[in-house]
Amino acid sequence: MKKIFVFTLFFYFLILIQTSFLVHFSIFGVVPNLILISVVVFNFFEKPRKNYGFLIAAIGGFYLDLFSNFQIGVSVFSLIILVLLIKKFLKFVGEENIFYFILLFVFSLIFYDSILILFDSILKQSFSFSLIFSKSRAMEIIYNLTAGILVFYFAKICFLKVLRK
Repeated sequence: MKKIFVFTLFFYFLILIQTSFLVHFSIFGVVPNLILISVVVFNFFEKPRKNYGFLIAAIGGFYLDLFSNFQIGVSVFSLIILVLLIKKFLKFVGEENIFYFILLFVFSLIFYDSILILFDSILKQSFSFSLIFSKSRAMEIIYNLTAGILVFYFAKICFLKVLRK
């Protein structure tokens, strides 16, 4: 119960930073998705036997749904599916290094955006599911990847310090 409360406060803090502070640092209208970055980084470092990643995905997706234009549940669903794919990928690869993180993170960004676009087109009944690779989409990947790599190294350093104690 304590962990749920801590995760809820943590993601609430992240979504507030993302929607109120980071909008002033947008590039081509793109703001780093701190919730997605946190979900991917946490699941990348989580031990394979633990399943807190699904709880984190549900809480983070809930806040993304509350603060976005999408229907409630779309981000929760997409992040839970993403966590399932991340866990399968990490079982297959077996090791945690920066190359696998970058590969996994770019996949996560594309997957998350694809699911949101798919649900949006289904709900609007437009059925024009297209992932046009534009300047803003490339900027979104680069901006989020840069933030993700910084968070990756920060988490790795903090994780190693905790293990050494």
